[in-house]
Amino acid sequence: MEATIKTLKSQYEASRNTPSEYLSAMHYADFLKHRDVTIHDGGTHQMEAISVYTHATNLMEDIWRTKMARGEETRSLSSPDDVLPDRGYVGLNAELFFDYESKSIEGMLCTAYTSLGKVYFMSNMFERAVECYEECLSYDRDYLDAL
Repeated sequence: MEATIKTLKSQYEASRNTPSEYLSAMHYADFLKHRDVTIHDGGTHQMEAISVYTHATNLMEDIWRTKMARGEETRSLSSPDDVLPDRGYVGLNAELFFDYESKSIEGMLCTAYTSLGKVYFMSNMFERAVECYEECLSYDRDYLDAL
């Protein structure tokens, strides 16, 4: 497990200032979170996960703002009321089970904020966890993982 953390950290550091930096950050932070959930040792990597998730959300917020300024789509589906026919999910919930590379920027932001919220919750930082869930809900008020 520690070898995987080192590999993902190396990939994350190598991706600095590239278009895939936020994806590398998410994969790295996700594994840090997974490690702390799997090995109950007092949250060895929680603060680093918080830092990396925060960095990823900042990068994605910049991408979102740029897309909005250009009038580009920020969701995979054109309307929050669109439904993924084979699953029945509405809005960004339709992206819940997509891999990161297939999610829209708003789907990634919701994923990042809910993941960050979970790490804050595991760290007993409950108010910050709630703030993260609320931030996610600002993109989609019905996002299941934040409710």
